[in-house]
Amino acid sequence: SLYDPTAQPRWADTNARFGDAWVFPVLRDGAVVGGVEKWDAGGCVDVRAIDLDEPSHLPHALKALEQLLTFQASQGLDMVRVKEVLGVPADEVQGEAAKALQDAGYVRMEGMWTRGGVERQFSREDLLGYAMRRSGLLPKEAYPNVMEGVKRTGGFRGDPAAFARCRVKVPLKRLVEQGLLYSVTGFPEQMMYTTMQYASLFRDAKGRELSDDAKAMVRMLERNLPMPRRAFFERSVLGPSRTQEALRELNKATVVAYGRNNRITLVPPSGLTVREARLEHLRLLFRNYGVFTAENLSRFLRLEIPMRELRSLLSELTEEGFLAKGFLEKGGDAVHWVLREDLGTIEKKVAGRELVLYQFDNMSHYLYDEVREKCGGMGSLVMRGPQVIGCFRSKHAGKDLTIIDLQGGKEAKSVVKDFVSELGWTVREKSSKEIPEWEIQEFLGKVMGEED
Repeated sequence: SLYDPTAQPRWADTNARFGDAWVFPVLRDGAVVGGVEKWDAGGCVDVRAIDLDEPSHLPHALKALEQLLTFQASQGLDMVRVKEVLGVPADEVQGEAAKALQDAGYVRMEGMWTRGGVERQFSREDLLGYAMRRSGLLPKEAYPNVMEGVKRTGGFRGDPAAFARCRVKVPLKRLVEQGLLYSVTGFPEQMMYTTMQYASLFRDAKGRELSDDAKAMVRMLERNLPMPRRAFFERSVLGPSRTQEALRELNKATVVAYGRNNRITLVPPSGLTVREARLEHLRLLFRNYGVFTAENLSRFLRLEIPMRELRSLLSELTEEGFLAKGFLEKGGDAVHWVLREDLGTIEKKVAGRELVLYQFDNMSHYLYDEVREKCGGMGSLVMRGPQVIGCFRSKHAGKDLTIIDLQGGKEAKSVVKDFVSELGWTVREKSSKEIPEWEIQEFLGKVMGEED
């Protein structure tokens, strides 16, 4: 480090060689013989370049670097990626330099040399196909019915998500009226249909501290369960505005759920601590999707868990053997966490299917980068197995679906037609709400005339 007392007298030499770049000087017999550009990034140690005066110094430099990496591992950064060695990109390192890296425990991967974690890489298509299998979106992995799907996934945001994964299709609202499911604000914070058991898990995973008004509403609900919304407001002593705010707070904290006839009921605690509940929730997510980067997982959870804590939770799941981690994606350099038990089946080929991943399906949120690339923002993807063959943006009201922009040609249109038919929806043409040019000119003429 530049802050090391041994390196302080060589600051001028280091600056002359490397400028303002944050480089760790390599010293030999007190002289600067090279430098290592090292950063802590994305759950690993990122060695962007190893620059030395003599190639013969590389084995000694790697041995010296080992001491620093041992310290980094104690801080939770136990994986290393090297992008450039002796001025040569990692892919092109050959000969003695490659042997020195191999002897130091590094493995050649696409675009880098790495140490630590899984020593295999997979194509983006294989990883996506694996996530779809885990999510029940491919024919062989489909759930027999909606209740089994809820039991396996933790709940669905709506009928499109449930129907895409279940062989026997029953509307979620019907199951709510039968007392089998509840409507709650889940984790991440979005409306979904689930069981009371999962609602309790979401409540404890959030671990929200309630305001005094919200606590008063909880006490009222404990005496009058369940309650119609109208009765909830009539019996509240807080007044309409404060009652509405307290109910909103209870919804966000998953302290209340909505059952038959939209009656409000309390969600009991699961008995887990916040950390235990979050660990269990992460286990559920990995069983549903199989593989995440820390950044993608944080976005999926809508930043509900701070990144430092999220990495700590992932480390605990890795240490207990539930997860494994590595630079799993070919052509990428991000650290991925994956179910350890599935490492041998990620490349497994199974029968695909054509389907629509609706914009309110959590899988669309998981595939945020693909949706943004194809749709330019929020939208729905048309898939053939793990391949995207189209996309569209839409508005949904009741059983009417207004498709704004469908891309993908006849094949995509056919898949969308089947999707709409299965849900019993009707496609409406987009109606333009733009004001005609002549009307604008007439209005401006009147305004300008009045000003004159």
